[in-house]
Amino acid sequence: STLPLDTACRVLVCGPNANSMRALNGGWSYTWQGVRADEFSAGPTIVEAIRQRIGAHRVSYVPGVEYDDRGKYYDERNVDIEAATRAARGADVVVLCLGENSYTEKPGDLTDLHLSANQTRLAQALAATGKPVVLVLNEGRPRLITDFARSMKAILMAYLPGDTGGEAVAAALFGDICPGGRLPFSYPMYPNAHVLYNHKPCENQEKMAGAYDYEGAVNLLYPFGHGLSYTSFEYQDLTLSATQLTPADTLTVTVTVTNTGSRRGDEVVQLYFSDLVASLTPDNRRLCAFERVSIDPGRRCKVSFRLPMSAFGFVGLDNRWRTEPGEFELACSNLRTSFWLR
Repeated sequence: STLPLDTACRVLVCGPNANSMRALNGGWSYTWQGVRADEFSAGPTIVEAIRQRIGAHRVSYVPGVEYDDRGKYYDERNVDIEAATRAARGADVVVLCLGENSYTEKPGDLTDLHLSANQTRLAQALAATGKPVVLVLNEGRPRLITDFARSMKAILMAYLPGDTGGEAVAAALFGDICPGGRLPFSYPMYPNAHVLYNHKPCENQEKMAGAYDYEGAVNLLYPFGHGLSYTSFEYQDLTLSATQLTPADTLTVTVTVTNTGSRRGDEVVQLYFSDLVASLTPDNRRLCAFERVSIDPGRRCKVSFRLPMSAFGFVGLDNRWRTEPGEFELACSNLRTSFWLR
């Protein structure tokens, strides 16, 4: 990652979402399809917020592609990718703001998750200049970026951040805040590669024991729960209050998280479990608890989760929630342990 950006650098801001409050707000903001958000919103766009942060003299704006707000949400105009690539050669870094215009309900339906051909061409052309390109994704669903994601120096997922979203993006880009969010879905690599993070064992793609090799690839660009920060964390000492439990018991799970980087940061501690045997085929794994903690550099934090045995249940054939005896595996970052329910 090239982030956070240096406030003394020359920044080129490109992309159809860079100067649009409509795209920041999404549908049902101010008006049904969000088409009048630019008229009603008082907040700065992404390019305006970056100019406020480091000075207008350091920031150039060449969209390369713009939305045509007079047509469908996906219509585009003023496509001049060459102008953007020319401008990139005089910049230290490019902030590329891609995604979607506002949409909702039937007018917002789409049949292809790929970004538009114009936006994809713009990203590839800017990356080809050799300048570091920081991608800001401003979208309400995971539009596919596989064709150029690996050539981006950093990616910031902004979703639909609303009126003050431009300021939040600028704060994250220049290190005023340390991003700590994690993906609440699996970001697909291909249009037909949607895999739930808690998929069933029969959908696993790992190599199996036996005469036949059914190993395959799970085509995710970024997995559920993924996210980077401006610091790093180390996990240690995953401990359980007991390893033999009854349905009436509560399990306490504790893990130590250390900030091994150079600045204060947030970490989302995620606890998953796998039910190894059940009367219905269990989830491959399931998120059972999480907590976001702020830790100073060099300091450590103990995070504890209290979980009743019902947290490890599922809906049975009788459509009732049930918890069955057996072995359960717990996972937190790179740590693993297990317990038995009697």
